[in-house]
Amino acid sequence: MPSWPSRAAVASLAVIVAWAAVATGCSRKGPHIVSQTSQDSWPQPSALQPVLDRRAQALLHGDQGAFLADLDPANARLVQHEKMLFASLRQLAPVDVRFILDRVLSVTGAARGPGTYELSPVIEVIQLQGDAGPPRVAPGESFVYDVARPGGKWVIVNIVALTYAEARTRGATASGYADAPWDLTPLRVVSVGDVQLAGDSTVADLEQYVAAAQDQVSQIESLWGPRPRFPKYVLFLTRDPTAMAAWYEVSPELARREGFEHPETGVRTTGVVYSGQYVGTRVVVNLARIGEFDDDPRLVIRHELTHAVTARQMAVYARDRGTVVTSPTWAVEGFARYVETLASPSRAAAVRNYVATGVRQGRFDGNLPPSGTFQVGDDPTVAFNYDLSAMVFTFIQQLKGRDVAVDFYSRAVHEAETAGSPLVTQPAFDSICQAELGMSGSDFLSRWATFVRSGAA
Repeated sequence: MPSWPSRAAVASLAVIVAWAAVATGCSRKGPHIVSQTSQDSWPQPSALQPVLDRRAQALLHGDQGAFLADLDPANARLVQHEKMLFASLRQLAPVDVRFILDRVLSVTGAARGPGTYELSPVIEVIQLQGDAGPPRVAPGESFVYDVARPGGKWVIVNIVALTYAEARTRGATASGYADAPWDLTPLRVVSVGDVQLAGDSTVADLEQYVAAAQDQVSQIESLWGPRPRFPKYVLFLTRDPTAMAAWYEVSPELARREGFEHPETGVRTTGVVYSGQYVGTRVVVNLARIGEFDDDPRLVIRHELTHAVTARQMAVYARDRGTVVTSPTWAVEGFARYVETLASPSRAAAVRNYVATGVRQGRFDGNLPPSGTFQVGDDPTVAFNYDLSAMVFTFIQQLKGRDVAVDFYSRAVHEAETAGSPLVTQPAFDSICQAELGMSGSDFLSRWATFVRSGAA
């Protein structure tokens, strides 16, 4: 889902916030046409739907010629990009591809010249094998299409990806941002069992990570049991700092992490964002950073896949009048760190020692760390908060066993909190502690603090 030495980096609230700030626009359907000239020949979105439907079917059925047929051959850059996109997505073998024009809010004369028109936003739905949600709800990306009609046939003159940055620059509406790795980078994909690993040109050794990823998924799924999860997982690997920063538009600080997990919301058939649950998950692994720390890539993958396997149970990111509402970070990150320790006695010992050192240095005030204290940075307090949070589940395992630790996490991560109303102050936390541990929330936190101060022995 860290930038400090010898710590596996993890997905953070910062990533979820950056990713999930999706503008849904107004609910009115149909184009808003702004022009000083005659609008008689301007395209209605419905006129372009057959063109986009042909492209969707061509991608699904592996027909590159048909996928490229409606592009303007004069735009060599566009044709080359779409060839790259086709090759990468065909390897990922999506189960559904659709284009949605219901949310098009503007059809304007484009700057490219007379007879060229700009449609925005055009929503592309790419549902991978591991994506699962309500019927016909899947991850979407938004684009601006320039189209023209030479000789009476509509052709695509240009496609501009509405990344978060591009959408802000244009003041454009987006239902999902176009910042997936396949939009930006040629990929090579290897699929085994429940995992798909996609690497860029810097990952010539992609195959060596496949068995490790599948093994970690199997272990985590076994630990998670019958609880809700996705059927498959895709991991993107790179050693290129530029690619790492561009994929999902992470911050420069986050691009220096060893990895992160990126949860996906979806769009309905009309292009309206569906925020009721996550419908997919992506993992990004920074092999360059792992190499800098001489860290174990298996533990980084294990950490991020813990987020991915359990993502369907998490409270979905939302904004309520500008307030971030999401799962408590101590539960999300603490459980993933705890799961790391289950596979590695040396990692378990390192976590205990790091917490004990932090306690001696005065970093522990007896409380669980607030969500805002997990931000990316080199501050050792951030690393301490990850390991401290893992001690919650280590303590529960000692009290009641591993199954109860997983149950506790499953219930805690399903609850939403805000900075002004953390989960530990809500009645829901007390209910979880009573049901799982037979004690009040305050009693649990008191006993856990004593456990931490005793050296987590």
